[in-house]
Amino acid sequence: MPARLDSEGRARGGRGTRHPDLRAFYLHCNGAELIERLPDTPYRILPLSKIVRARVAIFGKKNDDDAHGPASMWAICDVQDGNYLLVDVAQQENGRYPVIDGWHEAWPDPKYCDQIATSFSDSLERALRDGQAYWLNE
Repeated sequence: MPARLDSEGRARGGRGTRHPDLRAFYLHCNGAELIERLPDTPYRILPLSKIVRARVAIFGKKNDDDAHGPASMWAICDVQDGNYLLVDVAQQENGRYPVIDGWHEAWPDPKYCDQIATSFSDSLERALRDGQAYWLNE
């Protein structure tokens, strides 16, 4: 995981990116396309070099400020149309970061950007089992 994610997690009271699911994934591969190949893949797990804060992924570099979302949210998966799956390094559940729906039309309003999985592995498993945008069917 990028050093900036690790330091961000520690700065917010966490233990950094010792998230076992993400660590295991990135030790084996540097991103992935699920279900279909680019350009039609509904899930593109980003390579480490492309992981940025959610507010940068959604609004661009010039909007890297608190008005455009919390600094603790990072985009890890491009789900097309400007939407992302995010992890919040300021929160941990059982040592794992929850996955958030980074719906660009409502970001950063938490009323519309719900937690959709308890961890990266939970989200990955559900995506492979249920298909694209599984959280919209709940």
